Amino acid sequence: MLNGGIELSQLDQSLQDLESVATAITDAGDLREQKGLTKTRKQYEALVENGEDQIDNLQQQNQLLKRQQSTLGLTRARWREI
Repeated sequence: MLNGGIELSQLDQSLQDLESVATAITDAGDLREQKGLTKTRKQYEALVENGEDQIDNLQQQNQLLKRQQSTLGLTRARWREI
């Protein structure tokens, strides 16, 4: 389970990085709009791709947490036996 904790921490850091990138892309688009320009297609595509990466990350975290949860269930049952 320790290794799973490390993996979960790495996924969480990766998600934070993705969120920072999304914020930067959004800020750049907002700056364009303040200048009277429109957001570019590339910016929208980058946001969509970033969002998909965030979803993938969250799904990986969910799977890892479910594995940890099932392991805890086994451990809890063993403690009851003792």
